[in-house]
Amino acid sequence: MVCESTGTGADGPAVGARYPVGRGPLRDGSGQVFAALNVNCHAAETSVERLVEEHLPPPLLQTAGDISADFARVAAVPQA
Repeated sequence: MVCESTGTGADGPAVGARYPVGRGPLRDGSGQVFAALNVNCHAAETSVERLVEEHLPPPLLQTAGDISADFARVAAVPQA
């Protein structure tokens, strides 16, 4: 599912932006979710089809996994 913004952009979503409903969880070194990665684009530049086919689940989840792995590596470094 993809939501399109018709808001003002002042305090909310930017006008003409597409926000897909799909997030990649970011996990800390213990595996706990602490944030989520999301993708957005301008509606005039990217079709819904391209957004879903090229940017959602596999690439988004892969990137979230890579970031989570970095957090786990940092957490594993002994603190001085």
